[in-house]
Amino acid sequence: MAGAAGVAGCSSGPSESDCERLRDKLVELEFVAMGAKALTTEARAELAKQKQETSEGVAARFKASCVDKTPKELVDCALGATSLAQVQQCDLQK
Repeated sequence: MAGAAGVAGCSSGPSESDCERLRDKLVELEFVAMGAKALTTEARAELAKQKQETSEGVAARFKASCVDKTPKELVDCALGATSLAQVQQCDLQK
């Protein structure tokens, strides 16, 4: 996933809730970037399941890194992004 959680520490870091929202957003953006589109009801259900499994698979490690090492400003910026390129720009603005 994008490097939004890999930045050095900050004393007033993001909340766990912010980090969970960011994790879900990054998973969504990754799927979009890979061209994942679901046109049928069945395909949408399968895609939702894959996104959930991916999100759960990285949850603990991502949350710890995000809460402990990522500045809140970076999380806020990434939460407003609409593409992985925009998330990367947030990383560069640190």
